[in-house]
Amino acid sequence: MKKYNGISYLKLMLTMFVVAHHAFLAFTPSGAASPIHDGNRTIIFSYVTVLFDNFFMYTFFLIAGLFAYKSLVSRGKASYFLSRLLRLGAVFFIATYTVNIVGFYLMEVFKGTDPYINFGLSNFAGYYEFVVMNFFPTQHLWFLWVLLLFNVIFIVIFPFFSKENKVSKLLRNNEVIFIVTMLVLGVLLYRTGSLFLGYDFVTLFGPFSAQIGRVPVYFMMYLFGILLGRNGIENTFIVQRYRMKNHIFILVLGIISGLIFALLLINSHFEILYYIGDILTTVTFVLITIGLIALFINHLNQESKFLIALSENAFMIYILHYGVVSALQGIFYRIDFNGFIEGVLVFILGFIISFGISYLLRKIKILAKIA
Repeated sequence: MKKYNGISYLKLMLTMFVVAHHAFLAFTPSGAASPIHDGNRTIIFSYVTVLFDNFFMYTFFLIAGLFAYKSLVSRGKASYFLSRLLRLGAVFFIATYTVNIVGFYLMEVFKGTDPYINFGLSNFAGYYEFVVMNFFPTQHLWFLWVLLLFNVIFIVIFPFFSKENKVSKLLRNNEVIFIVTMLVLGVLLYRTGSLFLGYDFVTLFGPFSAQIGRVPVYFMMYLFGILLGRNGIENTFIVQRYRMKNHIFILVLGIISGLIFALLLINSHFEILYYIGDILTTVTFVLITIGLIALFINHLNQESKFLIALSENAFMIYILHYGVVSALQGIFYRIDFNGFIEGVLVFILGFIISFGISYLLRKIKILAKIA
């Protein structure tokens, strides 16, 4: 299978965005979606995190679909399923019951506000038992089980994609039709999902939780990724009809849409968001996704040992970072300093430490094969 360095670098950048997102949440004025809320805050992170939330997971799902077709064809259904089950399913369960619980424990210890939580093996054992019995700290790991579900569905519907047709050819070759189709379907699915299933995270059972209202749109992005990657990205409009100024315009337009959404949300203009919020969100993730993929595949596809080394650890960094960031936020909770600087430090240190742990873990051969 052809190697696309640009896509690997894009996944690395998105992973960095995820680390930054979870690092910054604790330092926003609302502290929403963060297990800890620092006393030092900045409104800047509210804009950044809302923008991040409105595109990076959608982009991840489209990228996941880019190589699904060729991987299934080359591996065969049984091998493809087992590889996905190991990389996504097994890692989901192992990380759920290790990484985040350890991170939350350290966060509470460093935070120092709970007299019943302190360093010690027996104390940790009690905390671990409490967490496992009362809730499942899945957090960011939901992506793994949802993607595994999409992979399984794709195996079932694979025959539909194995036959080339005029519609798929038209979409791959015509940028305007492709983007308009994504926008129309995206708005319909996002609006329907949000009306019936809501915007919040929902626990289905056990550790299986996700923003259920977004899942239909995530699946749409995954399918569009399969469509783009079926015959190779180089055989689509993204490469064959690439115009840098057009894609920069698309990217900027997507960012502006995301910032307008953030402005309305932060200032509690819910009456306006009710009518155009879903449209703004869809425009944001569709345009930013297409713009980023086009820019990275055409201009950042060169070989770079440093970036490749980081990219090879991106998946493991994604798995590890939440626990690391949570522990660091616990440390900074007791430090009275500028909220913006604290957030940036948590992000930088969180990424570096996660990379370091990932690098060491991947020295173990079996882990290197999985992650």
